[in-house]
Amino acid sequence: MMTLSIINTFGQTYTQSSIAYSWDDISSSGTNVGAASDDNAFSISIPFTFNFFCTDYTSVYVCSNGFLAFGATSANANNTCLPNAAVPNNIIAAYWDDLYYEFCASHHWKYETLGTAPNRRFVVSWRVRNYYNSCGYYVIFQAKLFETSNIVEVHFNTDNLGTESGGGTIGIENSAGTTGYQAICNTVASNGTAWQWAPAAGSCNTLPIELVDFKGRNIEGKITLEWTTASETNNDYFTVERNDGMMEEWKVAGRVKGAGNSSTTLNYEFIDTQLPSLWEGSGVGGLIYYRLKQTDFDGTYTYSPIRSIYTGTINLITIHSNPASEFIEYEVSSQAGGAVTVKLYDALGREVFSKEETISAGLFKERIITANFRSGNYLLCITNGKQEKAQKQFLVK
Repeated sequence: MMTLSIINTFGQTYTQSSIAYSWDDISSSGTNVGAASDDNAFSISIPFTFNFFCTDYTSVYVCSNGFLAFGATSANANNTCLPNAAVPNNIIAAYWDDLYYEFCASHHWKYETLGTAPNRRFVVSWRVRNYYNSCGYYVIFQAKLFETSNIVEVHFNTDNLGTESGGGTIGIENSAGTTGYQAICNTVASNGTAWQWAPAAGSCNTLPIELVDFKGRNIEGKITLEWTTASETNNDYFTVERNDGMMEEWKVAGRVKGAGNSSTTLNYEFIDTQLPSLWEGSGVGGLIYYRLKQTDFDGTYTYSPIRSIYTGTINLITIHSNPASEFIEYEVSSQAGGAVTVKLYDALGREVFSKEETISAGLFKERIITANFRSGNYLLCITNGKQEKAQKQFLVK
């Protein structure tokens, strides 16, 4: 079992500096991150262990809105200055803004690993437009994650967004949203500029709390959180905090007493019973985010990694390729999976498409061809065996 050590929030420090611009062209050789997307993120494996704010990762969520997120997915288009306690946290903002990846002739959204071990670099490159622009407008930038040194770099190539270029955020932030370093905020970056964040040697001072597991599940409308510690020293209590992805601040769900001092494995459980009355269906994409705030007897506190949990039995998270031309690709989150009915309705409420399919538990993606549909607004409706319904509108050009 991999140990996830809780880290002192104020322990990790980075040195931020402007560096010489050096572009890695992966537009032809790189792998596509995902389909045409607005406000979406895909989990991509990193072929080496990368340490970010004192936690090791081997995968990262790559968001179409110009940032990388570790540990939990988010696709927030509303960039803020860093640090900020609101979701998303634990991010590398390469150029965080309301961006849109579309299959335009010159646009790309790719990743590639370059170099040889132990000095490889994981590169993610965006050439995308602003949500309000057409294909002729774009912004080009990339993030680089370096093996062994755990250095982060952002290289900004070109801003060709015209009057819609409102400015983005470039920087890094920890999982609690309490520590961050930023190069720009709501500012247009200069073409051919670059920044680096290098972790200070010896700044990861692990507190004597070993968290070996932290998970949650939705059971009949109540969120059950379970976590396990391998050892504890001076641990007073845990505070369970939650966020629906739209709140500026994390809210306290409850408190669980710690063991003080222990050298044996201990299991904890907390049930969030406020979900039915306050939270059902309110999370972004049907998700609620949880974290643990661990407090010592002397008042020192630390944060766990963030966990995301589905709040409903079925939820239609997003529709890609919206507006659509040839097809739409929809993404569904489901607690249990099973048989569903998929229907499309036009603007007059007429059923224009229907099919039965079986979806898997967790995230499920499927595609519907729209090439023969008339231009206009449509409603995608998905219903499961319990007659629970999820629906979203989309546009066919």
